[in-house]
Amino acid sequence: MATSIHVENLVKTYSGPREVTIFTDMSFVVNPGERLALIGESGAGKSTLLHLLGGLDRPTRGSICYGDTDITRLSPAALAEFRNRSLGFVWQVQSLLPEFTALENVMMPLLVRGASPLAAQGPAEAMLAEVGLGGRLHHRAGELSGGEQQRVSLARALVTEPEFLLADEPTGNLDESTATQILDLIERLQSRRAFTSIIVTHSPTLARRSTRTLRLSRGGLFALETNFPNSGTVTMEPESHV
Repeated sequence: MATSIHVENLVKTYSGPREVTIFTDMSFVVNPGERLALIGESGAGKSTLLHLLGGLDRPTRGSICYGDTDITRLSPAALAEFRNRSLGFVWQVQSLLPEFTALENVMMPLLVRGASPLAAQGPAEAMLAEVGLGGRLHHRAGELSGGEQQRVSLARALVTEPEFLLADEPTGNLDESTATQILDLIERLQSRRAFTSIIVTHSPTLARRSTRTLRLSRGGLFALETNFPNSGTVTMEPESHV
């Protein structure tokens, strides 16, 4: 059965000389199969929210449920296992391991899961072929273009067949033509593999191509009634109570 994400009463506060609250009582749902875009000004907390959804950071209060699993209640070991099994991550900076080949980078999540190198190689080769890099298996990161590196990152994120893809500015460092190719690829892979994606972006083009767009502003999420209309005016409705 396809899984929804339910976020309830999410609060994130950073302590220090001056306490900073990023979110207050944020609640929303991500439906199975969505390609959800998160937009907002720099510093609005988009990456923080993605990190919370990915279990890379803990909320101060609130719940983040993938189906019946509340990841805020998992132990560190159980959370790491959940991420490896259910989530794929793509970042603006590809974070490939430079000393390894494209194939070795894509094999890594399977090796972490406990697969043998022989068992991991086949799925990794197939995934690289699926993103159009079947002829670049043995090239290291520095021998690949920016677009090719992002394809490797996408292959690494999806080689474990996760149900969810979380991406933070996946086209932010790419030129317009290459960014369009990556967006086309994400759409094809999502259609073929039926995962749910949440993508943080500053790109109006990427947001327009999402199935739903939420704007993060003043600690709350707002649903866009119309994605970037020609008038330049955006009508927003509250998605969560703040």
